[in-house]
Amino acid sequence: RRMEPESHIIVARNFSDAQMLADSIRGGRGVVLDLRNTEPEMVRRIVDFASGLTYALDGKMAKTTKGVILITPSGVTLGAPEHERLEKLGLFDSES
Repeated sequence: RRMEPESHIIVARNFSDAQMLADSIRGGRGVVLDLRNTEPEMVRRIVDFASGLTYALDGKMAKTTKGVILITPSGVTLGAPEHERLEKLGLFDSES
């Protein structure tokens, strides 16, 4: 496992954002997917896509706070500094 210094933060608005997600994960970089202001139907489509992508690439997917999902490729772990950065941005709730 390797520590990833910073995740790619994607504020998802439409399905084309899923392409950015796929490129980051395939490139070995973790992604924080912010779906808090995304239409519910689009959230479903993007989460379905992300789930399939994560499964196919043997990654991990976890909710970090309401409406935010962390997706990490196989073998990548976020370190404490990245958790703190995401918490300051309101994208990670250490209570989750």
